[in-house]
Amino acid sequence: VLSPCFSLMALFLVWFNHETSLPAAINFSGPCCVKYLSKSFPSRHVTMYQNTSSHCPQPGVIFTTFKGKSFCGNPQEEWVQNILKQHKDQADS
Repeated sequence: VLSPCFSLMALFLVWFNHETSLPAAINFSGPCCVKYLSKSFPSRHVTMYQNTSSHCPQPGVIFTTFKGKSFCGNPQEEWVQNILKQHKDQADS
């Protein structure tokens, strides 16, 4: 039988990890954005991107750079839409 203290600590750690994770937090259903990058990012540094799925609390676009770093962009922001368009145009050509 688990002690109430241990159970409470385990629950807190799960919650804390979810609430304070990096922008591309991984949960059991896949990556979600916890917060957005607040300024624009050069498209040339982005190697790939993916949209967050509907299970996430807020929509987001997760960008990955050449160095393997990930960050989230707000899909409503113009700079995010520009990166998506540039990458789509490159894929179509």
